[in-house]
Amino acid sequence: MEIERLEILAYSESGFEPRQERIVIEAPLDIALNGVVKNHALRLPGMDAELAVGWCYSQGLIGSGAAVQEIRPRAESAIDIATAGESETPSRKPSQPLDPKEGPRFTPRFLFDLQKDFFTHQRIFSQTGATHAAGLYDGNGSLLIFAEDVGRHNALDKCIGHLLLTDRLREAAFGLLSSRLSLEMAAKACRARIPVLAGVSAPTSLAVQLARQQGMTLVGFLRPPRFNLYAGEQRLIRE
Repeated sequence: MEIERLEILAYSESGFEPRQERIVIEAPLDIALNGVVKNHALRLPGMDAELAVGWCYSQGLIGSGAAVQEIRPRAESAIDIATAGESETPSRKPSQPLDPKEGPRFTPRFLFDLQKDFFTHQRIFSQTGATHAAGLYDGNGSLLIFAEDVGRHNALDKCIGHLLLTDRLREAAFGLLSSRLSLEMAAKACRARIPVLAGVSAPTSLAVQLARQQGMTLVGFLRPPRFNLYAGEQRLIRE
């Protein structure tokens, strides 16, 4: 279940009135790797396997989707990822920087079209106003995966985890976020080698620093007809 209805008291210029309101579900999930709990997450139920795999990958606990041998749900609030030959100590080895002269090139209109499509998938947000979203697109602008969650980090982990499990992460060229571009979000995209990351809000200083060091393109304040380009302008086709 993603949404529940609650009786609330609403106030407006006409005064107070009771009504039913749609509230998004937030619930705990313990993520374990080979039986050892690594994370206590609060998430929107759904895509739990993808969330667990994506989180483990983003933390450097697994190196690929192929490393996952089995995904074992442990009741409603726990999930265990079984692997073979994987370290349970996070790997902090920096990835090879992307070449900003390579990868997808895009026009401003292309980005605006991606965001227009992105907004059409925010089903839970449209009903509750309480979720973040992430979407990953290929170089042609086709949606590969979209996820909503109460946590912006969870939404991106769900997308990355899905593509790892379907062996399609290499196809991800554009990442769109409904949130600000923090260091953690940029680091997840960097780990997944997503060349272009864009969001409706601002980036932080460390996110910009990481994007410039790693050859990523970072776009903030993506709100047609404008955006700010903070890193990787070599991929932009000027109209």
